[in-house]
Amino acid sequence: MISDDWIANHFDLHDPELGRELHPTLARARAQCPVTRSDQHGGYWVVTGYEDVLRVAQDWRAFSNELGITVPVVRSGPGSTAAGAMKILPVGIDPPLQRTFKRLINQYFTPAAVAPWEDGTRALVTRLIDGFVERGACDFMTEFARPLPGLAFFELALHAPAEDLEQVNEWAAAASLTGTPEARDAIPLLAGWIARFLARRREEGPRGDVVDAVMEADIDGRPITEAGAIVLVESYWPDFVMQAGRPETRSESPNNPAALVRISKLTQQGDAKPSLQLAPADDGIAYQLRRGEQVIGSGKAKVGESFALGWADWQSEVVQSLARAELISEIKPGPPLPKGEHGLPGFRARLESSDGKRGPDGWIESGQVTALTEGSRVVRVGYGLEAKPIPFTLRLVDFQVPRDEGTDTPSNFLATIEFRDAATGDTKIGVAKMNHPASFPGTPAANLTGINYKFSQAEWNPQNLEETTLQVLYDPGWLLKWIGSLGICIGIAIMFYWRPGSRDPVPAKPAQDSA
Repeated sequence: MISDDWIANHFDLHDPELGRELHPTLARARAQCPVTRSDQHGGYWVVTGYEDVLRVAQDWRAFSNELGITVPVVRSGPGSTAAGAMKILPVGIDPPLQRTFKRLINQYFTPAAVAPWEDGTRALVTRLIDGFVERGACDFMTEFARPLPGLAFFELALHAPAEDLEQVNEWAAAASLTGTPEARDAIPLLAGWIARFLARRREEGPRGDVVDAVMEADIDGRPITEAGAIVLVESYWPDFVMQAGRPETRSESPNNPAALVRISKLTQQGDAKPSLQLAPADDGIAYQLRRGEQVIGSGKAKVGESFALGWADWQSEVVQSLARAELISEIKPGPPLPKGEHGLPGFRARLESSDGKRGPDGWIESGQVTALTEGSRVVRVGYGLEAKPIPFTLRLVDFQVPRDEGTDTPSNFLATIEFRDAATGDTKIGVAKMNHPASFPGTPAANLTGINYKFSQAEWNPQNLEETTLQVLYDPGWLLKWIGSLGICIGIAIMFYWRPGSRDPVPAKPAQDSA
């Protein structure tokens, strides 16, 4: 039962009861409270009066579509918006860019433009009904209402290939489920299909439809191209401020908006690496062919039978089936390199236990650390760098990453390090920051002679600010190099600006004629 209190304070768009009493409930809301704040789904405003709805729809500066157009908005942090949501153009953007996109596509969706789709729409409706008519009943939303708009759009408006319709419509439906795992999985697949579809349309030539208009359009002087990456908004702060090293929002007003985005590589199903997965079966194998996350074929094959692999014209044949088998791999050195070329040095090693058991051989490359195993024992081995003892220990006391105001860009890296002298036990605190290393012992004499260890920031882990990576410089020949450089500079100055004194030349006597 929908009560006045429910309408005023707990209005829920997804309540099945609202669906059964939609128009009477909206009429009560217009009379009782045409503008109200619901506490459902994290809180949102409900507007039911005509004038108010018209203002919300037209006043995009106050009521932006950029922050999301769905209820609920799935939040990943304070002030954030829908995590992983795909922005839908043009409804998910604001003017003036929205008007540019609408002018581009509106002419293809006028009554006159869509009138020829009537026969195709009727055929599609008939096809969907034929899928469940023999049963005498159906789930209306799942089997008819939800698939119909997407199938009509992809088939009649975009002229998508018939063999793609069911799959791409399924991805599109999943992508619309804001913030769900299904949406996060479907978005890259849908984006990959769009990229392949546009490439195919360019090869086929123009049809004069909305796809051609989009491919040939210029937005702000730039052509629309399929992206090589997907940008997902993870968090949003309308009034950004850093507090205690963490991003917060001071209010819900867009006074200082900031966003945290995740950029991921576009998943191209056609470019994904193919794979073949096998399992034992009666007198043969069961196989599954995959390309990325998509299964492109499966079946069973007996010894002596072949099956297509689904890429190029390759075939696979079952030669032998073993009930109990063990896969053994062996690593061998490659052929000698041509004269004058040098490869990466390495050596071959294995673990042996005291009772004579041996683990598999492994190659240890120079500069790499490799794990060798024997049973449950694991030993990590590396070579190529000579270990040098240092006369002190160090401990990371604190690590901070200040950010530029209004952004998530690091402005500095501050590693507070405690040095402890191994001989005396004395401790010293140093701070390694950008362009300013922490030194030990750091005395004037040590700095002058170069007998000093300088620790600079090398890497950091954004997921764990309790760890950092430092690089160390120890250069006891520092003073000699600077003395030599200074001598060179003095020599150049002498050569250009100082010359030894000279006397005026004595004129030569004229030669006398001989008698």
